[in-house]
Amino acid sequence: MMKSRTRIFHSTDANLPYVRFCVSRQQRSTQLPLPLIQRIQTIYLTLAALASGTVYFTPITDQIVHDPVMWITVLYYLTLVGSSCIPLAAVFLFGNRRLQATVARSGIFFAIVLLGIAAGTVLSMGGFGRFLADELLSSALPVVSLLLQMLALRAIHRDEELVRSIDRIR
Repeated sequence: MMKSRTRIFHSTDANLPYVRFCVSRQQRSTQLPLPLIQRIQTIYLTLAALASGTVYFTPITDQIVHDPVMWITVLYYLTLVGSSCIPLAAVFLFGNRRLQATVARSGIFFAIVLLGIAAGTVLSMGGFGRFLADELLSSALPVVSLLLQMLALRAIHRDEELVRSIDRIR
């Protein structure tokens, strides 16, 4: 059985009496980590989820829902839910960077499929023109989501490289 190491802290504040207390390693490890908000990929993934989620409230959704081919509507909703929920799930996987990177890659896949469906819908409406400005702007949201997820994936890989380099130094 391993003996837990303790650290001794001394209070040297002039207003306080001299206090000596011990903190074991087990007590220090139970403190809550704060990497969730401190990492830039958290912001990227949250913004990507918001960008994908707001596509539901745009005119492109109305056009897809009124499409006579039902499988396009079902595929659209599945990819919309996937590209909105997967980045949020990746935010909470900050403890396992490899799994977070894998989940972020699958979110990128869903964002690409969502972009393809939106672009196909805009093109099937008659091309690009002033009368389709709302649909074009709403089809730009999956592009924003895709770029944010790619930036998050890049930040995850940077963190992984930083941890590997620190492990090599030890």
